[in-house]
Amino acid sequence: MVANYLFGSSISAIQAQAKAFEVISHNIANSTTPGHKAETSTFEELVVDAGRVRGNVFPALRGASNVVRRDVRAEGGIQNTNGSLDLALSGRGFFLVNTELDGSGTTLLTDSGQFQRRIVENAGVEEVYLTDNVGNFVLGFPFDAATETFTTVTDTSGLVPIRLDAGGDSFQAVASTQSFIDANLPPDSATGEFFDVGLTIFDGTGAADGIADRHNVTARFTKTATNNEWTLEFFGDNATITAPAAPVTVTFNADGTLNVPPSVDLAITFTDSGGSIATTVDISDMRSFAPEFVLTEAGSNGFEEGDLVASRFNQRGELEGIFSNGQTRNLAKLAIGDVVNPELLAPVTDTHFILSGLNGDLQIFEADINGRAQIVTGALEGSTVDLGEELVRMIETQRAYSSAATTLRTVEELLKTATDLKR
Repeated sequence: MVANYLFGSSISAIQAQAKAFEVISHNIANSTTPGHKAETSTFEELVVDAGRVRGNVFPALRGASNVVRRDVRAEGGIQNTNGSLDLALSGRGFFLVNTELDGSGTTLLTDSGQFQRRIVENAGVEEVYLTDNVGNFVLGFPFDAATETFTTVTDTSGLVPIRLDAGGDSFQAVASTQSFIDANLPPDSATGEFFDVGLTIFDGTGAADGIADRHNVTARFTKTATNNEWTLEFFGDNATITAPAAPVTVTFNADGTLNVPPSVDLAITFTDSGGSIATTVDISDMRSFAPEFVLTEAGSNGFEEGDLVASRFNQRGELEGIFSNGQTRNLAKLAIGDVVNPELLAPVTDTHFILSGLNGDLQIFEADINGRAQIVTGALEGSTVDLGEELVRMIETQRAYSSAATTLRTVEELLKTATDLKR
């Protein structure tokens, strides 16, 4: 019936406003979702549908249609959380994540920096990785401990999932090569009187042998009969001192400053671990003043092998590992991705997007290098939803919906009246 087309405008308007209600409801529900990009509902008139007219004007009267757009480029406010793995990205770009651990899944872009630890069984071994709030694996540049540099790449194939468990990274043991003693020896000490200084020496053999890398070595200063003269010799538990082969003579000037030697070469073989080290013991800050022995400081470089016990991000996007031996070292660095036109990204969820083929090439960069983006630690980027605007849109949409419904009733009454007149 030709008159049925009179319902088209009001029905399409009701459908469009219903879709607008759906968009508003979805935005309000995600007003507190970190990284959520708000949608907006706009309308376009469908006055003429050239494909359907074909000499009949009625199919062309199609009313209105709803168009939903999402402002991907918009940024939500930065909200402090103090979470150790919470990150906000200010400026251009997105965090990069992948749906699969081995990188075979889909690479997604997101502003949601609500990261967490996820336990994954990989080849029968439980491993811990950094993931986003929906379980995707966060991608970053790997760190080369040997060169102490990050391996930067220009495509996602060179990025790696960031691992957080102790099995994924350890701090290799380093043998002591430099030691020092800073102490005061009283010049009026009796001949034969001695003072011991303890040194902690690391043999660098690591934990694989089951023997501690840390060893106690004693430096003994013994007063001789000669004025301002002492001897220095070394002793070690389960250790053989191979150098110096004999006690070293240490002399001081009349003003109490050290004369010779400024340092002593020390070589030790440890009988329990089998490790051997050669370290130079710096004694140039030694002095000889009355009235008593004072040990100011003594120590060595080197350290034991350490397991990863904690991690934290810094504002450069670097994930720093804290190890059981007290050392810290970088583990990885977050990779940031960007495209020429973010508005053309295809949404997968409200916070995650993929390339649509209309964005151009994915650009990968480091946040702290070119100034395009800044990482804020212990914070999250909030939703771009403005509740005030959504409430205004809700009132406007409700009135528009009511108007469309009134139009529908009016058309219905007109047709009923026409029908009654015909009868």
